[in-house]
Amino acid sequence: MPEDSRPRNSPKRVDQVLAEWQHNFGRILQRARAIERLNRRVSKLLDAELARHCLVANLRDGKLIFACTSPACATRLRMEAPELMAQMHAVGLTDIEAIEVKMMPASGAG
Repeated sequence: MPEDSRPRNSPKRVDQVLAEWQHNFGRILQRARAIERLNRRVSKLLDAELARHCLVANLRDGKLIFACTSPACATRLRMEAPELMAQMHAVGLTDIEAIEVKMMPASGAG
């Protein structure tokens, strides 16, 4: 039976599963690296306190999403968002149209 005509729920060959996994993992890794590069660029525009507590978590549909571990820093980042947008546009990050700030719980100290 040709591969195309196999029933949807029939088992896949191991090499097919591994190839799909490798492709998907590669895309995820590429995305994570892009977010990390963006985080490095943006954190240079933040003061030390904000950079320590807020990081770029995602960029989706022109919206830069920050995750902050400090409620005070999250509030401050929200207030400073218009100025940060202008700074990002000035350094060439013109595809960013909005900023969203979310709280991220700080990891526990073991």
